[in-house]
Amino acid sequence: MTNDSRSGLPWTPEEVVQLRRLADEGLTATAIAFKMGRTRAAIVKKAVAERLSLDPAKHQSR
Repeated sequence: MTNDSRSGLPWTPEEVVQLRRLADEGLTATAIAFKMGRTRAAIVKKAVAERLSLDPAKHQSR
């Protein structure tokens, strides 16, 4: 069974904020999907729509 309890539901403003925060922390799309109860595809699609980077290398400390 997958952890996609929010699959197919519209994104709330709070979820978009959470997605931004998790992406800024450098989590992978798969990890974000698990934490948010969405599919990896939904995370990637929303990240593209919001112009968010899901590349953990871009979020590492320098």
